[in-house]
Amino acid sequence: MRTLLLLTLLLYRLLISTTTRTTFSPDEYYQSIEPAHHFTYTKGHLTHEWQNAIRSTIYPTLIAIPYTILKLTHTDTAKAVLYAPKILGGIIAAAGDVGVCKYATKMYGKNTGNVAVCTTTSISLTDQMLNSHNSYYSR
Repeated sequence: MRTLLLLTLLLYRLLISTTTRTTFSPDEYYQSIEPAHHFTYTKGHLTHEWQNAIRSTIYPTLIAIPYTILKLTHTDTAKAVLYAPKILGGIIAAAGDVGVCKYATKMYGKNTGNVAVCTTTSISLTDQMLNSHNSYYSR
């Protein structure tokens, strides 16, 4: 049962991360994806925060890992480079769900973990469905 729940959560988070076609703020790209692309391919624009080393490189480095794998395996097509950070984000979100489940189980008992994950997932789904940024799509 637990394996099915975890697989469902992973698929759910991957679905959300790969189908969302809008951004809340373009700054998201300049603080994560753009530096990761620059670290891997030495191309792209870096803002003054990166040129003056006042930002943490932890999250861009995480994104650079799949970029580097794509580069080394010569599978770094435009779509692969586009979806790599989205898939990574889905995996990180699913890992957060697993953490909520484990914490709730440890704190409140065996059956509570599944309820906690379902509750947080329902809140996330409701947020995704009601978020006006997700209803706007521009090419």
